[in-house]
Amino acid sequence: MIPEQTQKTSGLAIAGMICGIIALIPVIGLLTSLPAIVLGVAALIKISNNKTQYKGNGLAISGIIMGGSGILTVPILIMFAAVFGENFIAARINANDSLAVARLRTLSVSAQTYATANDGLYPISVQDLLQTDPPYIDTNYCEGEHNGFYFDCVFDIETYQITARPVVPGNTGSQVSRVDDTGEIFFNVPDSWTDQAEIMGEISFDTF
Repeated sequence: MIPEQTQKTSGLAIAGMICGIIALIPVIGLLTSLPAIVLGVAALIKISNNKTQYKGNGLAISGIIMGGSGILTVPILIMFAAVFGENFIAARINANDSLAVARLRTLSVSAQTYATANDGLYPISVQDLLQTDPPYIDTNYCEGEHNGFYFDCVFDIETYQITARPVVPGNTGSQVSRVDDTGEIFFNVPDSWTDQAEIMGEISFDTF
């Protein structure tokens, strides 16, 4: 029997054990899973070749097992990240869609309120809604990007039409929606507005 007092615990076994423990920590453990296995195997080989000098088989084996467990978590983490990422994008798109519809309602109600105060005449531009005191709206949604949407605003004293379209369809929003002087919001509207342009005059905005 080998006297235990003459044996030293293998440094490789200790290092493998430490790496194995860290390997059990999500994400960070991915960096130490493989080193835990390599160090553990190296420690077993070293101990096997120098039984009178080194000990630490248990530590080395534990490091290998924990390192292997860390590697096995990789597919689970990848699956979790994929599901979480997909749900996050879907939630963001839904939130942007809801905000776009809410802003269409805000612009429509503002135009209707303006007409009530001006003998039934609608504003001829969004500036009519912004430059009153107090203003009918406090943000010019008809210029620039707003939470992943552009708003195409067409005003005329007799009617108006406002279209919300995602900046990147399927990424910043899922649908094109529109409101007109009826106050009704239309969803998944067609890509072409040629007929409306002919009715309301020359209108310049992008084809979706």
